[in-house]
Amino acid sequence: MSLLKNLDRPESILEKGEMLGFEYRITHNFGGARCGYIKVPPGHPWHGMDFEIIPCEVHGGLTFSSGESEGSEWWIGFDFAHPSDLRDPDLPFESSIFRDEILGFYNRIQELCNRGSKPHLWTQDEIRAECMRVAGQAKGAVKDSLTVPD
Repeated sequence: MSLLKNLDRPESILEKGEMLGFEYRITHNFGGARCGYIKVPPGHPWHGMDFEIIPCEVHGGLTFSSGESEGSEWWIGFDFAHPSDLRDPDLPFESSIFRDEILGFYNRIQELCNRGSKPHLWTQDEIRAECMRVAGQAKGAVKDSLTVPD
């Protein structure tokens, strides 16, 4: 579920604010997972870029980029619904939307446990820290784009 759709459902927004001059949101996807998003303004080097080519390190990699139009807001996002990420039982879960994912989720957890990996339930604080990590990289991208080569 994309951020733009989540903004149409305000009940999915868990937290919002500003970090290092970038607006951020933490939402949930109605599947028991949190998602983090950072808004990059027009003129930012990442504005308008597909998430797959943005040079940003975050848990699971970027999984989202979109905006209303090229000249307006642009959001990049990441989620905590990867194979080692546990579904948070305290978050809403719409089983009618995620029915097929439920079986896959339990199969992935079993596979991880069989390999000795430990699944992780991400906290709000940890996700906020990942948002800060992305905001720091976004700020660094602005500085890098202003550097004139020798």
